This record gives sequence, C-alpha cells and structure tokens, in this order.
Amino acid sequence: MQILCISFLFNYFSWQWLPFIESATPLGAVRSAGKDINNRRNLLESLLASFKLIGTVTFPTRITINSSTLIDNIYIDSNSCKFTVRPFINGLSDHDAQVMELSDLYNSHPQTHYTFTRRIDNDAVRSFMDELSCEGWVEVFSEDDVNKIFNKFLDNYLKVFNANFPIIISKDSTKSNRWITNGIRISCCTKHNLYIKYRNSRDPTHRLYYKKYCKTLSSVIRAAKRMHYDSLIQKSTNKAQTTWNIVHSNSSF
Repeated sequence: MQILCISFLFNYFSWQWLPFIESATPLGAVRSAGKDINNRRNLLESLLASFKLIGTVTFPTRITINSSTLIDNIYIDSNSCKFTVRPFINGLSDHDAQVMELSDLYNSHPQTHYTFTRRIDNDAVRSFMDELSCEGWVEVFSEDDVNKIFNKFLDNYLKVFNANFPIIISKDSTKSNRWITNGIRISCCTKHNLYIKYRNSRDPTHRLYYKKYCKTLSSVIRAAKRMHYDSLIQKSTNKAQTTWNIVHSNSSF
C-alpha cells in the first residue's frame, strides 16, 4: 500500500499522535522531546520522512491581527507526482484552507450521460387521441390466438404513441442555481475581498462594514431565490408537483 498524503494540525498532533510515535520510534527520543512543540514537530517530520513524506505548505495558514502562523500542513509522497499548493481564503474560519493540485496523474475521459425524455403537451395528446380513433385494428381482430392479438395491438398502439410522443435525447447538464445572477456573483467576490481587508486590519469600522455587507447580501440572495421559485411555480402546469420538486431540491434528504 502506498501512502499518498497526510494532512493535520500541528497542535492537534501534540498529544494525540504521541502513542503512534512511541510505537514507531525509540522511546528515549520521545521522552527527550518532552512538551516542546518544536521538538515534537521535528520528531514528526523525521518520522514521516522515513516514509518519504514531505511537507508542502510554506505559507501562513492562520493569520490574525497580531500573528501569522503555519499550523496546518499537507504531507505528500515526494515520489508520487508533481504538485502545487496554494491558500484558499473562504471566510468560514480563522484557518485558511489549502488547495493542492496534482499533475501527471492518469485522467480518463469522463463518460457522457444522456437523459431520455418525451415531449408531451396538449397538442401532442390531441393528435394521439385522433390517430387512435382512426385506427381500424383490422390486424388485431383478424387473429384468433390471444397472444398474437395482444402483440399486434401493442405494436399498433406503440407506433401511434411513439409518433406523437417522440423521445428527446439530451446530455446531462451540470446542476446550476439559476437564481445566481451576475450581480450576486460580483457581490460575492466583493464580500471575499472585504473579508481579507477586515481580517488584516485593526480598524473596527472594516469589521462593521463587512458584517453589514454580509447581511445585505444574504437578503438579496433570499429575494433572488424567492423570485426564481415563484416564477417556476407560476409557469408550471402542475404547481403541486413543482412545489414538491423545489422543496426536495432544497432539502438535505
């Protein structure tokens, strides 16, 4: 089994990983490390290096007004592939996420999936009923065997059905939130930039402005969702089914 990478927090390792290191390294080395975080970090790096795992994060992962620290890291097999690591500031935590991009990996072409639907509307239904009413069923009534009667009936029926309700083949499209407008996308980018400015500043007005902007943006998003779903329900011929589809798409089950 090949180990690709290990990711963790140094401060979490401080105590939780000591039993593992004691089983993999001489006990004296662990005891000499004591409670010094730097010694324990060096001990960890030496242990992982024995498995050809190296640290990849070289930038601060937790930035506050008073400090910048690197306590999150990703250890990867140095012989596995080429890689790049960059920070991702999402504004959800005081710890920034780390994004690792691996290259030189085998990437097969994704399989294309298709959706099969039928076009059924009022005009198609009327045409279908008209053609059925004009069907003479001569071949059906000319048979005496029940199985042959059924097969010929089904063949004639399906011919009329498929002619009026043809199958439409379409590629599956990626699920998208159609209520997300260009304005909302721009506002989300602005919110991200405001968060970075507020995090790196000591000015309390930046924090107040960021919080106010987030509240306003949340109200705009709720209003955009409401308008989009109201439009779907109004245009639907089966409002109850459309309502349940909306509820299902916004639920976690």
